[in-house]
Amino acid sequence: MKQLQVYVSVVFLTLLISAGQGSAQTASDNDWPMLGHDPSHTWATSASLKPPLVIQWLRNFTSLDSVPVVSGDRVFVATSQYLQDYGKVFSLDKATGSTEWVYDTHGTIMGGTSPAVSENLVYVPVSYLGPPPQPNGTKHDIYTTGAGALIALDKSTGSLVWSRPASRAIITSPTVEGGVVFIVLDEEGVYAFDGETGAVRWFYPVSNFGILQGAPLVYDGTVYVGTIAKGIFALDAANGALKWHYVPTQAHSGVTGGLTAGSGMVFAPLFDTSVQARYQLRLAAFKADSGELLWLRLLYDLPFSPPYQQVGGEVLPAFFNGTVFATGLIGNDDTSTLYALDATTGNIRWQSSISVGGSNIAIANHTLLVPASPGLIAFDGNTGQQVWSYQLPKVALVHGPVLAGESVYLGIWAVGLYAITNANTVPEFSFPIANIILASTLLLALASIAQKRGRHQSKLNRAIKTCPLRQVTAIG
Repeated sequence: MKQLQVYVSVVFLTLLISAGQGSAQTASDNDWPMLGHDPSHTWATSASLKPPLVIQWLRNFTSLDSVPVVSGDRVFVATSQYLQDYGKVFSLDKATGSTEWVYDTHGTIMGGTSPAVSENLVYVPVSYLGPPPQPNGTKHDIYTTGAGALIALDKSTGSLVWSRPASRAIITSPTVEGGVVFIVLDEEGVYAFDGETGAVRWFYPVSNFGILQGAPLVYDGTVYVGTIAKGIFALDAANGALKWHYVPTQAHSGVTGGLTAGSGMVFAPLFDTSVQARYQLRLAAFKADSGELLWLRLLYDLPFSPPYQQVGGEVLPAFFNGTVFATGLIGNDDTSTLYALDATTGNIRWQSSISVGGSNIAIANHTLLVPASPGLIAFDGNTGQQVWSYQLPKVALVHGPVLAGESVYLGIWAVGLYAITNANTVPEFSFPIANIILASTLLLALASIAQKRGRHQSKLNRAIKTCPLRQVTAIG
């Protein structure tokens, strides 16, 4: 019996250690607090996602137009100006998708943007673009054409902490770094706000910014902003002083899509229509500290004959472990190419044709998660080989994916927000550590009872051997 107790104890400890190893992840693995995952917009996390996959939950939204963000046990999404749930911020339970709180901005959150979360505050870019649709005959009276606001909500309750009005619609996501919130206003410039109070730390004016996509990028003490009309600005994150400014040499060129950074470099997607009847998309690499152009790689070269044939698109880059990954949303074409480029040289390591889902890439350790037909496809980042796919009913107008813990969150317009996870993490497929402790405790108790009954049986056996049969009475 003593051997049985030792065996059960070893099993218990083994299960406990293995459970701890399986669930051990850093805070950054479990969170995706802003657009692009981090201030450098790498779209990368050391978390992983492996099949078999199941839908953990689906939260229906009629106008989900925001890339979700994840912080702690909450998922935060915002809805656009369309249909009945426009202009609201939702805090959802990460495990179930149920609503924790809702905040009505009385405005709209522009498509493709995200809230950003830091400490106990949620920062939301709000735009007021005129009266919204009126399905019930009512309207919000505070709407004013072309204005906006950056608001801060309490992460736990959804209550308004502070609001800073803006003279322009805010069409980019905020980026948070070191307790400072960075935001860009079209035709005005770059703002840095104190995260706790909303007070302006500094402002860098730039008129006629042009249309912006993505968000300010913060890397190694510098804020980088890409524009269509004025090129790339690198500003000191502490005081807003200009460090360098890159202006494309071509007359009809600019930045399209968000920036990413790593290994001392900043990577920017550039468009060029200076070549007759061509629309070209390139990826450029700059030294982060000086702005020196290191390389320029042509990724897409499309026929373009304005104004009769309108062709557009953007390159969507991500960075991990010395490699820049990029795909694109190109014109009306339903196909694109997934690229892996050497960050130092710009040489193509591999490329793969995909059916576009129209969103960014999420990098889960060495695996690329790409929204594409038939749903979500995983590629080996080293080789470009497809390793698995998971089918979804619709992949058009995707917001995400973002990966937090062992789940990926994917918003789909007019459908809602999916939480997809490894089947082994769902309660009916897993054996949580609490159950391990309970089961092991029961095993130890049973072993103790068995040991006592064994001693009792030994006494009875000795009695049978030493006493006449007629004198023995049953004891147990």
